[in-house]
Amino acid sequence: MRSILGGAISIACGLLTIFAGTELYKTLRFSDLVSTAARVESGHSVSQKAAQRAAALSMELEQSHGCREDLVMPAVTIMLHAVDEAAQEPNLSVWVDTLTRADRYMKFALGCSPKEGNYWLRFAMLRRLQGENTAELAALMSLSSRYAPVEPDVLSLRMQVWLSLQPVTRSAAASALASDLAHFLEHAPTQDIKDFSLAADMDMQSRLIDARRK
Repeated sequence: MRSILGGAISIACGLLTIFAGTELYKTLRFSDLVSTAARVESGHSVSQKAAQRAAALSMELEQSHGCREDLVMPAVTIMLHAVDEAAQEPNLSVWVDTLTRADRYMKFALGCSPKEGNYWLRFAMLRRLQGENTAELAALMSLSSRYAPVEPDVLSLRMQVWLSLQPVTRSAAASALASDLAHFLEHAPTQDIKDFSLAADMDMQSRLIDARRK
């Protein structure tokens, strides 16, 4: 009995060692991706070579179906950065190709973390670049609001996206927008609320007034 138990423990330890080794390899393999994403998020410049390397690693991560959150999130940053950079280029086909890759990657990221409100918001932003499909954007924004109702950075960015959407799209997601406005008025810094109010069109001003009355 002891022999059997000892053998089972040895096998388990061996499997854990293999798993740990695999995860360590992934960490080292994608270290450039993580470091480049950190530079992007902190507002530092990134060389074209580093950006291309990070984008290639992001696609490799997708193809390997690796759903480690500490790798998937940096890759989201890299893919969206690539879209921003491509938008500055005169070559439309490059921008479209980059947008397509980013769109595919966001679907992968959402498959890994379907309850990550930040991902739904980023996906909405990508789809907004492809044209304003009212029903689709209303659904994506509503999912972001549901899964990240009060996360400061996500809520702040979502409010900016609401500003960019047409009134018909806002109406299609009226419940989510009303919830976001209530949370924004409750949690956002005073200056952010003032800036939002100044940037709001007549439709959003009306919704803002309604939110303040509640």
